[in-house]
Amino acid sequence: MVEAYDLQPSLRSGMKKIIWSWLFAVTAILITTGETQRVLSYVLSPDKNFSVKIIDSALPAADPYTGFFTLVLEHHGKVVSEYPTIGYLLNAFWDPNGALVAINNRRGISGDYLWIVSLKDGKAVKTPDDAGEQAIAGRAAKQYPECDPRALDTSLTEALGWKSPSDLIVRTRLLFNKKTIAIDRTAVYRIDDEKIVLVREDFQRIQWPPAPGMTPAYYSSPVPAEISK
Repeated sequence: MVEAYDLQPSLRSGMKKIIWSWLFAVTAILITTGETQRVLSYVLSPDKNFSVKIIDSALPAADPYTGFFTLVLEHHGKVVSEYPTIGYLLNAFWDPNGALVAINNRRGISGDYLWIVSLKDGKAVKTPDDAGEQAIAGRAAKQYPECDPRALDTSLTEALGWKSPSDLIVRTRLLFNKKTIAIDRTAVYRIDDEKIVLVREDFQRIQWPPAPGMTPAYYSSPVPAEISK
């Protein structure tokens, strides 16, 4: 069943500033000239026409707890759009048609990391929405009754890549019962006329904590540049 999503964000307050950056693919740590704006993390599009960066500077009237940094989309060095944020960039996925960019912006140790921004006008088709985790946990519980949404400890939502020019693969990792049960939800979202629609989703229980020799980190490492069609 195709399900429409409410894109209005509901951000958590009180997140701590993250000062180190971890990037994948074409990324760099740069220092800007002039004023006091420092580029914390930077990702360049494959054709080098666009870039996404986070700067250590707040927009006017931005929330001091959830917006003390700024996410910037640029085209040939000129600002297309700016949004209040925190944290740093993990990676960015540019759709094959050059119309959209999916951005993984680590904003804390958990939560929704995903932005989807139009390259045409800079409009945010999707912004991080931490409140959506409870609805996802509720659907996971229908398949795995041992996962009580009331026992949800934390979650993480991030893009994995484009399946097609308009279909984006997104993963949400859910940890329940004092982080002893982990469920991975893999979803395909379709972006059509600046609207995002859930096409399908699958839930799978995974081993947690990870097996010996695997990274114990809750958040995933940077993912491949694209997912095979």
